[in-house]
Amino acid sequence: MNKKLALTVGAVILSGSAMAQSNAQASVKRMNEAMDKPGLEKSKEYSKKEIMKVQSELKSRGFEIDIADGIMNKKTMNAIRKFQANNNLNVDGQLNQSTLQKLMADKKRSYSE
Repeated sequence: MNKKLALTVGAVILSGSAMAQSNAQASVKRMNEAMDKPGLEKSKEYSKKEIMKVQSELKSRGFEIDIADGIMNKKTMNAIRKFQANNNLNVDGQLNQSTLQKLMADKKRSYSE
């Protein structure tokens, strides 16, 4: 590969990386602005162990969770959304304090129905 082509390829890669970073920053900004709206509860950072407990609890109640691995993935967020909807909580798929309290309040009762 000649030097001119290598420099051009490098420039394209760098500009794509900068664009991806800019898009990610814009997404974070929109998410933060949405979370600052009245009536929305901010999510805190949960440990892998805490997320595993939530996944296990959701799975035991019949929500679709493949494995309790402590990773907040699409299935986990969908299960949280369904749980929130079934329990008259704000439906956002985020693990927040009110969702966690409701989920852990009565472990014997199933909310997936």
